[in-house]
Amino acid sequence: MERRALAPATLLLSLGLAPALLAQGAGGGTLRGTVVDAAGGVLPGAVVTLVNARTRAVRITTTSDSGSYVFPSVHSGDYRVEVSVTGFRTWQSREVHLSPGDSLEVEARLEVGGRAEGGDGVGDRVLDLDRIRIPAFGETGPLQQPYDFRYPGRWNSDVSLFKSFALGGTRRLQLRAGFFNLFNQAVPSPTWNDIDLDLRTECNVRVDGVPNGAGGTVDGVCDPTQGFHLTDLTRESFGRIKSKHGHRVIELAARFDF
Repeated sequence: MERRALAPATLLLSLGLAPALLAQGAGGGTLRGTVVDAAGGVLPGAVVTLVNARTRAVRITTTSDSGSYVFPSVHSGDYRVEVSVTGFRTWQSREVHLSPGDSLEVEARLEVGGRAEGGDGVGDRVLDLDRIRIPAFGETGPLQQPYDFRYPGRWNSDVSLFKSFALGGTRRLQLRAGFFNLFNQAVPSPTWNDIDLDLRTECNVRVDGVPNGAGGTVDGVCDPTQGFHLTDLTRESFGRIKSKHGHRVIELAARFDF
């Protein structure tokens, strides 16, 4: 008897939710575009990621044979588009705002040349910029130094090995091996400056004709409510090894007294 009483209620609840979910999907916007190379040729099979700038939620698709992609039913918010394909540099758009009913188009133009990731040589990238999010207007708080990294201790030690052999009489052979700067590694610290840690930003929107309080106006004033984006220089350089404090050195010496 109890199971018969619950079944109609469950059915009514499901029927009540379905129109709401359909309406929510139908009220979203659409973001579409094309992925091309530097010469304008289309790039099929590219991985396109749509990232919500606030929640970090992602949606992923791939480009068609014509190099096009589309994200339908996207909820209102600020987004950026990231594109990656083998043999090309990873591409990332500036943040765009999408409202219900909007249809935006973002074209990605990729350059040849993969980005070095995870290496340990000068010029390789060891920090992931995608893990860093610029706070939206109203999300800022107390100033904090962004240099809180965990990394192995840096000990550039020098070791010398010495051995003397008595060969009889005044004859003697001495051998020495010296190892200098053994643990040569880059350290993510503003003190050593081994790795580029500069986060440079630009204002998304600048406004002209802003009153200056003295009866005049000022052009090009940043509107902080529209947010900021990382500069191209930051996207290219942040997290790359700049220096490793010298080089490892091995010295070998022999001395013979007679």
